[in-house]
Amino acid sequence: MRPEYHKLIMADSMLAAAALIVFIVWGWQAAVCILFSALVLSSVFVSEIRRREAQASSLSDEIDRILYGEEHWNLDEYSEGELAILQDKVRKLVIRLREQADQLQKEKNFQAEMMADISHQLKTPLTAMRLMISSIRKLEGSGEDEVRQRARRLTEMQQLVDRVDSLVVVLLKMAKLDSGTAILQKEKIFIKELILHSAEPLAISMDLHGVKLCLNGNDTDSFFGDFGWSAEAITNILKNGIEHMENGGNLYVSWSEKSVYSEIEIEDEGNGISDEELPHIFERFYRGKTARHSGFGIGMAMAQSIFAKQNGTIKAQNREEGGAKFVIHVRK
Repeated sequence: MRPEYHKLIMADSMLAAAALIVFIVWGWQAAVCILFSALVLSSVFVSEIRRREAQASSLSDEIDRILYGEEHWNLDEYSEGELAILQDKVRKLVIRLREQADQLQKEKNFQAEMMADISHQLKTPLTAMRLMISSIRKLEGSGEDEVRQRARRLTEMQQLVDRVDSLVVVLLKMAKLDSGTAILQKEKIFIKELILHSAEPLAISMDLHGVKLCLNGNDTDSFFGDFGWSAEAITNILKNGIEHMENGGNLYVSWSEKSVYSEIEIEDEGNGISDEELPHIFERFYRGKTARHSGFGIGMAMAQSIFAKQNGTIKAQNREEGGAKFVIHVRK
Protein backbone atom coordinates (compact mmCIF):
# COMPACT_ATOMS: atom_id res chain seq x y z
CA MET A 1 0.00 0.00 0.00
CA ARG A 2 1.27 3.46 -0.90
CA PRO A 3 2.27 5.66 2.07
CA GLU A 4 -0.25 8.32 1.06
CA TYR A 5 -3.18 5.90 1.31
CA HIS A 6 -1.92 4.56 4.62
CA LYS A 7 -1.92 8.11 5.99
CA LEU A 8 -5.43 8.64 4.60
CA ILE A 9 -6.76 5.53 6.37
CA MET A 10 -5.15 6.65 9.61
CA ALA A 11 -6.74 10.11 9.28
CA ASP A 12 -10.16 8.63 8.46
CA SER A 13 -9.93 6.31 11.44
CA MET A 14 -9.15 9.22 13.72
CA LEU A 15 -12.04 11.25 12.28
CA ALA A 16 -14.42 8.29 12.71
CA ALA A 17 -13.38 7.98 16.33
CA ALA A 18 -13.88 11.72 16.75
CA ALA A 19 -17.33 11.46 15.13
CA LEU A 20 -18.29 8.71 17.58
CA ILE A 21 -17.25 10.86 20.51
CA VAL A 22 -19.15 13.84 19.09
CA PHE A 23 -22.23 11.64 18.59
CA ILE A 24 -22.15 10.59 22.21
CA VAL A 25 -21.61 14.12 23.48
CA TRP A 26 -23.56 16.38 21.03
CA GLY A 27 -25.73 14.04 19.06
CA TRP A 28 -26.00 12.63 15.59
CA GLN A 29 -26.20 15.98 13.68
CA ALA A 30 -22.70 17.01 14.75
CA ALA A 31 -21.38 13.53 14.06
CA VAL A 32 -22.85 13.61 10.53
CA CYS A 33 -21.20 16.97 9.88
CA ILE A 34 -17.83 15.62 10.93
CA LEU A 35 -18.25 12.47 8.84
CA PHE A 36 -19.32 14.53 5.81
CA SER A 37 -16.31 16.81 6.23
CA ALA A 38 -14.08 13.77 6.49
CA LEU A 39 -15.60 12.35 3.29
CA VAL A 40 -15.03 15.61 1.41
CA LEU A 41 -11.45 15.89 2.61
CA SER A 42 -10.79 12.27 1.74
CA SER A 43 -12.19 12.78 -1.75
CA VAL A 44 -10.04 15.85 -2.29
CA PHE A 45 -7.00 14.02 -0.94
CA VAL A 46 -7.59 10.97 -3.15
CA SER A 47 -8.18 13.21 -6.17
CA GLU A 48 -4.92 15.05 -5.52
CA ILE A 49 -3.02 11.78 -5.12
CA ARG A 50 -4.43 10.44 -8.38
CA ARG A 51 -3.61 13.70 -10.15
CA ARG A 52 -0.01 13.52 -8.94
CA GLU A 53 0.17 9.84 -9.91
CA ALA A 54 -1.02 10.74 -13.40
CA GLN A 55 1.56 13.51 -13.62
CA ALA A 56 4.30 11.18 -12.38
CA SER A 57 3.21 8.55 -14.91
CA SER A 58 3.25 11.15 -17.68
CA LEU A 59 6.70 12.32 -16.64
CA SER A 60 7.88 8.70 -16.55
CA ASP A 61 6.54 8.17 -20.09
CA GLU A 62 8.39 11.27 -21.31
CA ILE A 63 11.62 10.02 -19.71
CA ASP A 64 11.12 6.63 -21.42
CA ARG A 65 10.70 8.42 -24.77
CA ILE A 66 13.95 10.27 -24.15
CA LEU A 67 15.77 7.07 -23.18
CA TYR A 68 14.58 5.39 -26.39
CA GLY A 69 16.06 8.25 -28.40
CA GLU A 70 12.96 10.09 -29.56
CA GLU A 71 13.74 13.59 -30.77
CA HIS A 72 10.48 15.27 -29.70
CA TRP A 73 9.46 15.30 -26.06
CA ASN A 74 7.57 17.61 -23.69
CA LEU A 75 8.95 18.50 -20.28
CA ASP A 76 7.07 21.77 -19.78
CA GLU A 77 3.74 20.44 -18.48
CA TYR A 78 4.01 21.38 -14.82
CA SER A 79 4.41 24.89 -13.49
CA GLU A 80 4.62 24.33 -9.73
CA GLY A 81 5.11 21.73 -7.04
CA GLU A 82 7.66 19.00 -6.45
CA LEU A 83 7.07 17.41 -9.85
CA ALA A 84 7.75 20.75 -11.53
CA ILE A 85 11.10 20.92 -9.73
CA LEU A 86 11.90 17.33 -10.71
CA GLN A 87 10.78 17.97 -14.28
CA ASP A 88 13.03 21.03 -14.54
CA LYS A 89 16.03 19.06 -13.31
CA VAL A 90 15.30 16.23 -15.77
CA ARG A 91 14.95 18.75 -18.61
CA LYS A 92 18.31 20.35 -17.73
CA LEU A 93 19.92 16.91 -17.53
CA VAL A 94 18.53 15.94 -20.93
CA ILE A 95 19.78 19.17 -22.50
CA ARG A 96 23.22 18.60 -20.99
CA LEU A 97 23.33 15.00 -22.24
CA ARG A 98 22.21 16.09 -25.71
CA GLU A 99 24.95 18.72 -25.82
CA GLN A 100 27.54 16.14 -24.75
CA ALA A 101 26.26 13.71 -27.38
CA ASP A 102 26.50 16.39 -30.07
CA GLN A 103 30.02 17.24 -28.95
CA LEU A 104 31.04 13.58 -29.02
CA GLN A 105 29.61 13.24 -32.52
CA LYS A 106 31.55 16.31 -33.67
CA GLU A 107 34.74 14.86 -32.18
CA LYS A 108 34.02 11.54 -33.86
CA ASN A 109 33.55 13.26 -37.23
CA PHE A 110 36.71 15.30 -36.65
CA GLN A 111 38.70 12.15 -35.89
CA ALA A 112 37.34 10.48 -39.02
CA GLU A 113 38.39 13.48 -41.12
CA MET A 114 41.79 13.49 -39.44
CA MET A 115 42.31 9.80 -40.21
CA ALA A 116 41.36 10.40 -43.84
CA ASP A 117 43.80 13.33 -44.08
CA ILE A 118 46.60 11.37 -42.40
CA SER A 119 45.94 8.41 -44.69
CA HIS A 120 46.21 10.69 -47.71
CA GLN A 121 49.42 12.29 -46.43
CA LEU A 122 51.02 8.87 -45.90
CA LYS A 123 49.68 7.30 -49.06
CA THR A 124 51.40 9.72 -51.43
CA PRO A 125 55.03 9.13 -50.32
CA LEU A 126 54.44 5.40 -49.79
CA THR A 127 53.11 5.05 -53.33
CA ALA A 128 56.14 6.93 -54.66
CA MET A 129 58.49 4.65 -52.70
CA ARG A 130 56.82 1.54 -54.11
CA LEU A 131 57.31 2.86 -57.64
CA MET A 132 60.97 3.64 -56.92
CA ILE A 133 61.58 0.19 -55.47
CA SER A 134 60.02 -1.33 -58.57
CA SER A 135 62.18 0.81 -60.87
CA ILE A 136 65.35 -0.02 -58.91
CA ARG A 137 64.65 -3.73 -59.28
CA LYS A 138 64.38 -3.25 -63.04
CA LEU A 139 67.81 -1.64 -63.21
CA GLU A 140 70.15 -4.42 -64.20
CA GLY A 141 73.86 -4.29 -64.67
CA SER A 142 76.67 -2.61 -62.80
CA GLY A 143 77.55 0.09 -65.28
CA GLU A 144 78.18 3.66 -64.27
CA ASP A 145 74.81 4.82 -65.56
CA GLU A 146 72.88 2.11 -63.66
CA VAL A 147 74.80 2.82 -60.45
CA ARG A 148 74.08 6.53 -60.78
CA GLN A 149 70.35 5.96 -61.33
CA ARG A 150 70.13 3.60 -58.36
CA ALA A 151 71.92 6.12 -56.15
CA ARG A 152 69.61 8.93 -57.27
CA ARG A 153 66.46 6.91 -56.63
CA LEU A 154 67.74 5.72 -53.26
CA THR A 155 68.34 9.36 -52.34
CA GLU A 156 64.79 10.23 -53.37
CA MET A 157 63.49 7.32 -51.30
CA GLN A 158 65.44 8.55 -48.29
CA GLN A 159 63.85 11.97 -48.70
CA LEU A 160 60.40 10.39 -48.76
CA VAL A 161 61.20 8.35 -45.65
CA ASP A 162 62.33 11.55 -43.92
CA ARG A 163 59.09 13.22 -44.98
CA VAL A 164 56.99 10.42 -43.49
CA ASP A 165 59.09 10.54 -40.32
CA SER A 166 58.55 14.30 -40.03
CA LEU A 167 54.81 13.83 -40.47
CA VAL A 168 54.72 11.21 -37.70
CA VAL A 169 56.63 13.54 -35.35
CA VAL A 170 54.25 16.43 -36.06
CA LEU A 171 51.18 14.23 -35.60
CA LEU A 172 52.47 12.96 -32.26
CA LYS A 173 52.95 16.54 -31.09
CA MET A 174 49.45 17.47 -32.20
CA ALA A 175 48.07 14.39 -30.43
CA LYS A 176 49.76 15.48 -27.20
CA LEU A 177 48.28 18.96 -27.51
CA ASP A 178 44.80 17.63 -28.30
CA SER A 179 44.78 15.09 -25.48
CA GLY A 180 46.19 17.50 -22.90
CA THR A 181 49.20 15.27 -22.17
CA ALA A 182 51.65 17.91 -23.38
CA ILE A 183 53.09 19.62 -20.31
CA LEU A 184 53.60 23.32 -21.04
CA GLN A 185 55.79 25.18 -18.59
CA LYS A 186 55.03 28.68 -17.36
CA GLU A 187 58.23 30.66 -17.38
CA LYS A 188 59.24 34.19 -18.29
CA ILE A 189 60.05 34.38 -21.99
CA PHE A 190 61.87 37.35 -23.51
CA ILE A 191 60.28 37.83 -26.90
CA LYS A 192 63.42 38.87 -28.79
CA GLU A 193 65.26 35.80 -27.56
CA LEU A 194 62.29 33.66 -28.58
CA ILE A 195 62.20 35.11 -32.12
CA LEU A 196 65.94 34.65 -32.66
CA HIS A 197 65.79 31.08 -31.39
CA SER A 198 62.77 30.34 -33.60
CA ALA A 199 64.52 31.68 -36.70
CA GLU A 200 67.70 29.61 -36.27
CA PRO A 201 66.38 26.45 -38.02
CA LEU A 202 65.29 28.61 -40.97
CA ALA A 203 68.57 30.46 -41.53
CA ILE A 204 69.66 28.37 -44.54
CA SER A 205 66.19 28.48 -46.08
CA MET A 206 66.07 32.27 -45.74
CA ASP A 207 69.48 32.62 -47.40
CA LEU A 208 68.47 30.35 -50.28
CA HIS A 209 65.23 32.23 -50.90
CA GLY A 210 66.59 35.73 -50.37
CA VAL A 211 64.53 36.45 -47.26
CA LYS A 212 65.75 38.92 -44.66
CA LEU A 213 64.51 38.90 -41.06
CA CYS A 214 63.74 42.39 -39.71
CA LEU A 215 63.16 42.74 -35.95
CA ASN A 216 61.60 45.61 -34.01
CA GLY A 217 60.91 45.58 -30.28
CA ASN A 218 62.35 46.08 -26.81
CA ASP A 219 64.81 43.53 -25.49
CA THR A 220 62.98 43.37 -22.14
CA ASP A 221 59.45 42.72 -23.46
CA SER A 222 58.23 39.32 -22.32
CA PHE A 223 55.34 37.01 -21.50
CA PHE A 224 54.90 33.85 -19.46
CA GLY A 225 54.69 30.54 -21.30
CA ASP A 226 56.60 27.51 -22.51
CA PHE A 227 59.74 28.51 -24.42
CA GLY A 228 60.14 25.30 -26.44
CA TRP A 229 56.56 25.01 -27.59
CA SER A 230 56.29 28.76 -28.27
CA ALA A 231 59.44 28.61 -30.38
CA GLU A 232 57.95 25.79 -32.43
CA ALA A 233 54.83 27.86 -33.06
CA ILE A 234 56.83 30.94 -34.11
CA THR A 235 59.05 28.80 -36.37
CA ASN A 236 55.97 27.47 -38.15
CA ILE A 237 54.66 31.00 -38.77
CA LEU A 238 58.05 32.23 -40.02
CA LYS A 239 58.34 29.17 -42.25
CA ASN A 240 54.90 29.89 -43.68
CA GLY A 241 56.01 33.43 -44.55
CA ILE A 242 59.16 32.19 -46.30
CA GLU A 243 57.18 29.67 -48.35
CA HIS A 244 54.84 32.39 -49.63
CA MET A 245 57.56 34.80 -50.85
CA GLU A 246 58.45 33.56 -54.32
CA ASN A 247 60.90 36.37 -55.05
CA GLY A 248 62.31 36.77 -51.56
CA GLY A 249 61.82 39.89 -49.50
CA ASN A 250 61.61 40.97 -45.90
CA LEU A 251 60.07 39.09 -43.02
CA TYR A 252 59.06 41.63 -40.38
CA VAL A 253 58.69 40.67 -36.73
CA SER A 254 57.66 43.31 -34.20
CA TRP A 255 56.53 42.96 -30.62
CA SER A 256 55.36 45.03 -27.68
CA GLU A 257 54.14 44.56 -24.13
CA LYS A 258 50.65 45.90 -23.34
CA SER A 259 48.92 46.25 -19.98
CA VAL A 260 47.09 42.91 -20.11
CA TYR A 261 48.85 41.04 -22.93
CA SER A 262 52.00 40.84 -25.02
CA GLU A 263 51.71 41.22 -28.79
CA ILE A 264 53.83 39.73 -31.58
CA GLU A 265 53.26 40.67 -35.22
CA ILE A 266 54.80 38.64 -38.06
CA GLU A 267 54.47 40.08 -41.58
CA ASP A 268 55.74 38.88 -44.94
CA GLU A 269 55.96 40.44 -48.41
CA GLY A 270 54.32 37.56 -50.22
CA ASN A 271 51.09 37.46 -52.17
CA GLY A 272 48.89 37.65 -49.10
CA ILE A 273 45.91 35.47 -48.28
CA SER A 274 42.83 35.44 -50.49
CA ASP A 275 39.41 36.05 -48.97
CA GLU A 276 38.53 32.47 -49.87
CA GLU A 277 41.50 31.02 -47.99
CA LEU A 278 41.51 33.32 -44.96
CA PRO A 279 38.85 31.38 -42.95
CA HIS A 280 40.77 28.12 -43.50
CA ILE A 281 44.32 29.23 -42.78
CA PHE A 282 44.42 27.49 -39.37
CA GLU A 283 42.72 24.27 -40.50
CA ARG A 284 44.78 21.10 -40.34
CA PHE A 285 46.25 19.86 -43.61
CA TYR A 286 45.13 23.02 -45.38
CA ARG A 287 47.59 24.42 -47.90
CA GLY A 288 47.15 27.77 -49.60
CA LYS A 289 47.26 28.07 -53.37
CA THR A 290 50.37 30.26 -53.28
CA ALA A 291 52.50 27.92 -51.13
CA ARG A 292 55.71 26.86 -52.87
CA HIS A 293 56.88 24.18 -50.46
CA SER A 294 55.41 20.67 -50.32
CA GLY A 295 54.65 20.82 -46.61
CA PHE A 296 51.88 19.06 -44.73
CA GLY A 297 49.64 22.06 -44.12
CA ILE A 298 49.63 21.48 -40.39
CA GLY A 299 52.13 24.06 -39.10
CA MET A 300 49.65 26.92 -38.70
CA ALA A 301 47.13 24.68 -36.95
CA MET A 302 49.82 23.60 -34.52
CA ALA A 303 50.87 27.22 -33.89
CA GLN A 304 47.29 28.17 -33.07
CA SER A 305 46.88 25.17 -30.76
CA ILE A 306 50.14 25.94 -28.91
CA PHE A 307 49.22 29.54 -28.14
CA ALA A 308 45.64 28.57 -27.28
CA LYS A 309 47.08 26.27 -24.60
CA GLN A 310 48.93 29.31 -23.21
CA ASN A 311 45.89 31.59 -23.02
CA GLY A 312 46.79 33.21 -26.32
CA THR A 313 45.32 33.81 -29.78
CA ILE A 314 46.55 34.11 -33.37
CA LYS A 315 44.74 36.12 -36.02
CA ALA A 316 45.54 36.14 -39.73
CA GLN A 317 44.99 39.15 -41.98
CA ASN A 318 46.50 40.93 -44.97
CA ARG A 319 48.88 43.87 -44.96
CA GLU A 320 47.86 47.05 -46.74
CA GLU A 321 51.22 46.99 -48.52
CA GLY A 322 50.68 43.39 -49.64
CA GLY A 323 51.53 40.14 -47.94
CA ALA A 324 50.19 38.30 -44.92
CA LYS A 325 50.19 39.41 -41.30
CA PHE A 326 49.81 37.25 -38.20
CA VAL A 327 49.03 38.89 -34.86
CA ILE A 328 49.69 36.92 -31.67
CA HIS A 329 48.29 37.98 -28.30
CA VAL A 330 49.36 36.21 -25.10
CA ARG A 331 47.61 37.29 -21.91
CA LYS A 332 49.76 38.00 -18.89
